[in-house]
Amino acid sequence: MASVAGPGSADPLLAELRRWFEPLLDLAPHTRRGINGNVLLNVEDDARDDVGVLIDFLAGEVREWKNEPVVHRIDVERALVESLIERHM
Repeated sequence: MASVAGPGSADPLLAELRRWFEPLLDLAPHTRRGINGNVLLNVEDDARDDVGVLIDFLAGEVREWKNEPVVHRIDVERALVESLIERHM
C-alpha cells in the first residue's frame, strides 16, 4: 500500500468529494448525530500516494485526513471513486 498523501497534497479528488458530500451532510443532521465521529475514506492507488479523505460527521465537513481518530475506515480503489464521481452516483 502506498503512503497516504500528506498535507498540501491538494488532490482534486478531495475537492470533488467535498463539493458532493458537504451539501448531503447539511441535509442529514440525524445521520450525522448517529455516526457521531470521523469516517476515513482511504482512497488507494498503486500508481501514486493514497488519499485520506476524512468525513467529519460532527462538523459536517470533508477534508484531508491528518491522522485524526476515526470511528470507521473504508478502503476503496481510486478508480471506483473516480467512476462514482464521474457518474455522480
